[in-house]
Amino acid sequence: MARQRKWPRTSARSAISALPPSISTSKNLPRLNRSNASPASSKTSGHWSNPQEDLQMIYEMRTYTFAQGKLPVYLKLAETVGRPVRGNDYGINHGYWVAEFGQLNQVWHLWSYDSHAQRDELRAALSRNERWTNEYIPNIRGMLLRQDIRFLNMLNGPNKPTGEGNVYELRIYRTHVGQAGPWANMFKEAFVTREKYSKNVFLATGEAPQPNEVLHMWSYPDVNIRAATRARLAQNPDWQAFVSKGANTIVDMHSTLLLPTNYSSMK
Repeated sequence: MARQRKWPRTSARSAISALPPSISTSKNLPRLNRSNASPASSKTSGHWSNPQEDLQMIYEMRTYTFAQGKLPVYLKLAETVGRPVRGNDYGINHGYWVAEFGQLNQVWHLWSYDSHAQRDELRAALSRNERWTNEYIPNIRGMLLRQDIRFLNMLNGPNKPTGEGNVYELRIYRTHVGQAGPWANMFKEAFVTREKYSKNVFLATGEAPQPNEVLHMWSYPDVNIRAATRARLAQNPDWQAFVSKGANTIVDMHSTLLLPTNYSSMK
């Protein structure tokens, strides 16, 4: 697809320089199931993915909110210390994004682990890493206002988009109690229609702390194509039928437009 006008760079994006080539490799850590959780997954978005062998895997979306003016400082710290120290040795990182629209001064990053037990082991091992405890943690505390963690039940993906320079939209829907799963199943039936317009990065239901959430992320070449795509989708009769069917299930809807950092595995 031909690119439309390129989405302008932001101050947050311009604050990110190239990731150093050296990534630490930690020894004697619990083995990660890289075959299932690789950030460079070759899954095809058009195929619904929820293999049985992934059922025990957990996905964690972490959201950090920073004091005004501190986001570029954090991005540099993550570039030079955080990501080189962690690599994929303490959990698999699937993407690292900065919020452009929605709540500002936020970073979102998605991780996976083979199990809750493995996550506990790897987090404990990370807490013993001297560079992490001496160079990263003390420096982040003074600029971080809050941390939010969501544990997710992954229903589709994560699927890595092709190419670079994409923008990502994360949509979070809150449903009535007990309706997140049923709504996600309805969405599954409409997936073929929805993916005619743009590719799904992931679809998940919330496990904790909010079990009545559905999260789905989509990639677009730029924000203008996103707007045009959403307008065309809204005219599709099959999509209109799905929206009407699930309207009474949703309590509220939230959308955040995300830009990938240059050390994100999804660009």
